[in-house]
Amino acid sequence: MKRVLFCSALLGIFCMTGLLAQTIVVTAPQHKNVVLEEFTGINCGYCPQGHAVAQAISDANPGRVVLVNIHQGSFAAPTGTEPDYRTIFGDSLALQANVTGYPNGTINRHVFPEIGASTAMGRGSWNVAAQQILPEQSPVNIGFTSAFDSASRVLTVKVEAYYTANSPAVDNYLNVALLENHVHGFQEDYANGNQPNYDHKHMLRWFITGQWGDQINPCTQGSLVTRVYNYTVPAAWNVDSCDVAVYITESHNEIYTGVMAQAKGGSNNGATAMYIGTIAEPTTFVAHGTVSQATLFNTTVTSSLTGTESFAFSLTSNAPNDWSGSFTVGGNNFTDTGTVSLVNYTPLDVTVSITPGATPAFATYTLTMSSVSNPAAPPKTQNFYVIYGITDLIVDGTGGWGNGLDYNFDSTFTSAFQNFGGNTYALTDADIMVKAFTANAFAGLENIYLNIAWRFPSLSDDQATAVMGFMNGGGNIFICGQDIGWDIKSGSGYGTTVTTNFYDNYLHATWSADGSATNSQFTAITSDPIFGSLSSSGIVDVFNGNIYPDQIGTGTGAIAIFNYNSNASLISGIRFDNQIYKVVYIAVDMEMLSDFAAKNNILKTTYQWFHGLVNIPEEQDASISLYPNPGNGKFFISGSKISSFKSVDVFSITGDLVMSRKIDNSFISEPIIDLGQYADGLYFVKVSGDNQVSTFKVTLAK
Repeated sequence: MKRVLFCSALLGIFCMTGLLAQTIVVTAPQHKNVVLEEFTGINCGYCPQGHAVAQAISDANPGRVVLVNIHQGSFAAPTGTEPDYRTIFGDSLALQANVTGYPNGTINRHVFPEIGASTAMGRGSWNVAAQQILPEQSPVNIGFTSAFDSASRVLTVKVEAYYTANSPAVDNYLNVALLENHVHGFQEDYANGNQPNYDHKHMLRWFITGQWGDQINPCTQGSLVTRVYNYTVPAAWNVDSCDVAVYITESHNEIYTGVMAQAKGGSNNGATAMYIGTIAEPTTFVAHGTVSQATLFNTTVTSSLTGTESFAFSLTSNAPNDWSGSFTVGGNNFTDTGTVSLVNYTPLDVTVSITPGATPAFATYTLTMSSVSNPAAPPKTQNFYVIYGITDLIVDGTGGWGNGLDYNFDSTFTSAFQNFGGNTYALTDADIMVKAFTANAFAGLENIYLNIAWRFPSLSDDQATAVMGFMNGGGNIFICGQDIGWDIKSGSGYGTTVTTNFYDNYLHATWSADGSATNSQFTAITSDPIFGSLSSSGIVDVFNGNIYPDQIGTGTGAIAIFNYNSNASLISGIRFDNQIYKVVYIAVDMEMLSDFAAKNNILKTTYQWFHGLVNIPEEQDASISLYPNPGNGKFFISGSKISSFKSVDVFSITGDLVMSRKIDNSFISEPIIDLGQYADGLYFVKVSGDNQVSTFKVTLAK
């Protein structure tokens, strides 16, 4: 059935350690990649959620995650005509990991004390653990190529490993796994109903190097290890859908890093995880832009291939059409694509130039580097971000989904902003938000909308720190999610000193209890002058049986604006304003509100309050007035405190800025605004000074 070549005197096989010249692996130190071994089964109703969590981690970190699905245990045991996807390896791996439930998974077979005492952990912890592994430096780098002979069905895998540092262990172990994708068969699924033809992916078929891998010694800095393995693939397995995964363990319980590529691919039936080189991550890759002025980012590119090789470069983006980008590599200028020769380990300088047009955006430009002579090798990429003209930023949380499904609720926010927010809003994730804040790229940004939904942790320390810094500078925050309070304040989540400070002293909230499905109605508190007129909404289960609407309370200075079931003791939303920043905190995810108009109006009202388009009556300065109102186009402002105000902005009913002007000494004797060229209707006039704002509704009727 199989033919395996190991480094073993008993098997009398072909093995080389440090005898061949390095051609595949890079010798510069590299970060660790994540290896997620997921223990799963066809009769495990929650396992599809685990598959989705794992895939989401891989999708968010392209080229940095190896997924290995191990069918094992009673949930993998078939009955009747069900398929049997178990292997001879699963039980030993599960025993070592101390698997106690399904799906369980290990991240690099590492113990994370804050999560548990064993390597196995639930799906809600995988992303948290993965984010700890990715920034760490690996003592060893891995590269491999594979080729498949369709006549003999022999798969040949050549592996190279290079140690950039000493391993703490005398012996390491090289693991080569054959995985199959798109295996269609039965799967129990609590969320979507049982699936007779489920698409199973990353399924462990065989360890070519045996249960615990092929021994490596020495494992010291500068050691180059080269191994070649041949394996006869059974006819029942579709090689076109197979991947090869290679990873190295310190002991059998600690994976340093891993790589993965198709088992078969390209014109010669070969695939590779060859490391072609690097695009160095620049110190800053997020910046604030200026219209018609180039923003420059500097980095370097390096080839890890021997001799001189040609590399293709391309620059792509999601920027508006009136933006432009270009790049130079070693002095060669390109607009979107170009080819440059690189000499082995000789860096070339790269400059990426991005010029914003008049259209506001938070644009992403991606520089891609590919080997011309090795087209199957994974390319290298680096993103660059420029923000210009954005006043409102929607930010997705980056924590792991509570029950693993890959929810995408961006449209709840983006569709609402399309209706009322004009064109000065953008979308990004919380990690890029941190980079942008650190790079002082938020000039002109006024409001952030944190879409936490049901993620853990709800905020990392870096994210909370960035948000608090933004608020200290006068920025307003909207935040929503069903378990933010539980996560930070209950003691059972991921709360830290930093996030607790954010919750207590910036959200100005208290946490009362983890909610339940009995909190079924989201209702406005009618006495609130900002949100009190909004309609109520039912609360629906969008997390597949997991419904925990936080019950929260008001900290010092905060005001309750929503509750559950019209019960004053069950607070579900608060607001806060200290004249430096404003906060709206909703203790459910917006997608949990069944009434489209209700959730749309919550976001719209928040937007208008943040922009000063609606104000609490007592917040308006009674010493100034606007007249005539209604008017036919020209409006004046009078009052005893006019000299303390500095600017006037006019907004349409949809929130678009119509005009803006400075207040000077002559404005009292001339029209402060002239709306004669605009359509009849309701407008908002915002008069602003130092720490004071007064807003008027005016009716234009020509």
